[in-house]
Amino acid sequence: MKYQYENLRYEGRALRTRSGKLLLGPAGRRLFVDYLDRVPGFSGRIDFIHKVNLTEAFHMETVPEICFDGAESVWYPSHLHMAYETDLIRFQEEKFVTEDDMAVSCQTWENRGNENLTLCLAVNPEQCEAVYGEVKISEEDGSGYVAEEIEITTPVTPHGYRVFCLVRAAGITPGRPLILTPGERVSFTVCAAFGNAETERPEDVRKRLMCYFAGNKQLTGNIYLERQIEEYSHFYDTVPEFECSDAVLNKTWEYRWYILKNSWAEPNYENIHHGVMYEGRSHKMGKTPFRCEGWEFTRLIPLSTPLHIMDLRWKNDTAMVMEMIQSLLDSQEENGEDDLFRVLAVDEIGPAYSNFAAWAIYQFYLLHGETRPDGRLTDSLERYIEAHDRLYGAEEDGLQIERIHQRTGKEYQPSYWYFSGYPADYKNPDTYTWLKRVDRSVYHYLNIKGLAGLYRLRGEEAKANLLEEKAEKLCCEINKKMWDEETSFYYDLHYLTDEKALVKNIVGFYPLWAGMEGAGKEGIFTSLYRKDEFGQEAGLPSVSADCPAYAPAGGWMGQYIKGRDGCVWCGPSWPYTTGIILDMLGKQSKKRNHLLDRLFKDQLHLYALQHFRDQDIRRPCLVEHYNPETGEPLSDEIDYNHSFFIQLIMEHVLGIGVSEHEITIDPVDIGLTYFKGGPVSVRGHELIVEYRKNEYFRVEFDSRSVAEKEKLERVLIPL
Repeated sequence: MKYQYENLRYEGRALRTRSGKLLLGPAGRRLFVDYLDRVPGFSGRIDFIHKVNLTEAFHMETVPEICFDGAESVWYPSHLHMAYETDLIRFQEEKFVTEDDMAVSCQTWENRGNENLTLCLAVNPEQCEAVYGEVKISEEDGSGYVAEEIEITTPVTPHGYRVFCLVRAAGITPGRPLILTPGERVSFTVCAAFGNAETERPEDVRKRLMCYFAGNKQLTGNIYLERQIEEYSHFYDTVPEFECSDAVLNKTWEYRWYILKNSWAEPNYENIHHGVMYEGRSHKMGKTPFRCEGWEFTRLIPLSTPLHIMDLRWKNDTAMVMEMIQSLLDSQEENGEDDLFRVLAVDEIGPAYSNFAAWAIYQFYLLHGETRPDGRLTDSLERYIEAHDRLYGAEEDGLQIERIHQRTGKEYQPSYWYFSGYPADYKNPDTYTWLKRVDRSVYHYLNIKGLAGLYRLRGEEAKANLLEEKAEKLCCEINKKMWDEETSFYYDLHYLTDEKALVKNIVGFYPLWAGMEGAGKEGIFTSLYRKDEFGQEAGLPSVSADCPAYAPAGGWMGQYIKGRDGCVWCGPSWPYTTGIILDMLGKQSKKRNHLLDRLFKDQLHLYALQHFRDQDIRRPCLVEHYNPETGEPLSDEIDYNHSFFIQLIMEHVLGIGVSEHEITIDPVDIGLTYFKGGPVSVRGHELIVEYRKNEYFRVEFDSRSVAEKEKLERVLIPL
């Protein structure tokens, strides 16, 4: 896939909840930006590894003082453009963060007034030590000149490390006034290189700066920007192409790959030794410098890791997924207590959330099975499953009991309060009932199936067979106890009595996603059409609209218990579950002679539109959750990475399904007149799928045509 930065151009991209605070597209391995002030340079809230709230790297001071509130800004994935023109000045800036953690600003100033204009590159970060100085650069290092630079050292951050930064410029001297006479024009580039003061010396950071400027002291900003765009684009070199006749899907495809790239981090410190995929770069946290309170998404959060794997596995380069798997296993070894995968920051081990990690890893190896899964992986997953049997499994049936409603990642699902009549006093422990949860039980089933598959790929058939038997028993219990024939739905159960909590949570569709349904369950799909259940105009709600606790705008029984943008699962529409329900619909439609294709199409369209502010595809902006009736975003966590979408395009729009012995091509017909996808790497082979309505449906395998049809049909390719 070719990176074309103009495709995701967004004028004035800013936070909804902090007016005028600009967003920046690129992030480094450790350095990223929460927001930038609308001024030249890097001022705002800057973060390193985790949330730290550094207030600036550098800024420009001018005499006379200039207000930039009227400046225009254009956001791109790889950089941010700012421009401002008045009777006094003409200003332009391109700024970005490089992959190796440098904040770069390429500025051009022109004095259009009648008096001198004075510019000064300055640094004044709150609570930090900033030292102006000179460094002699040796001939061996390149130039033999004396570099004037600014050293910044932060206090110890809430995560236990200090951040070190060196600021240097080409074309302007830090701390020294630069005077522009009327009509005069100047261009310069400023670079701030960041490092971890606990593991890197100033010389290490300085070397990166020297390499960036070496031999290029007089380069224009355009050349630095071209270099940034080229380096940024390398991520996309191994991303398959996808193009179709639906402009919304095309734009969403590109945007979701941006989210994956932007969420990638390599902390390389303390608890986190391998690459991780964050839940995005935004936060539910305060902005006070070096006092970061609230919930942080820039950590390893195993709840969402399987969702990331399901999308990123379609990248033809496996390195990032392999790193993610290693970090997941590290989270188990770091906690050393219960063999669960836990939230991991460099300095702390957090809670364990339910997830389908083993199943997602198995899907990855099905697609990229050139090498067998190693013993460390299967041993870890075996311990993980055994821990769930021990800690969550009901003795009589193995169904998974949830005692803390937040730990399935779906807090405030109304079924926990069904048996007490949905009281307003939601905090009273006497009104809250532990449940045998559908989602946790289905995840456990999938993980058992996933580990069985990994053992088969290793040639350990006996272990695989035992796990398949175990999964089948759990499947029978879910169908026998959680399915209700009268209402055609799966329900959570009272943890002691097995009485059904008659609340139609969105997770009630999960058993069909896992493929564990039997005959006679077709009635469940009517719930997705009904306006008094899940058939809302702007997305799938997290609970049926006929539930007494249903609150499409959030809150609990009329109270905004977690604030206006607080995350609750008693009504709002969440991309997390929407992606899973769409995956279920795609799988079920293929099983049922494509009878659900139209429903899949309609819900996929609504889901794609959620990726854009006001459903305007010129404004990419995926957040945490939405009002399912109006489409209003209920949070401001921009580019939120808590769901999958690439999976839906690859497996259902293109129709690519990979099992242990064959590839199945079976697209869901969503009314496209044209689509093409590939090349997709499948165990060392290349696959391309292409369709043009009323002309052809074509499948190529290793540059050889293996199917040429007149319309969409099922195609099998042995492996």
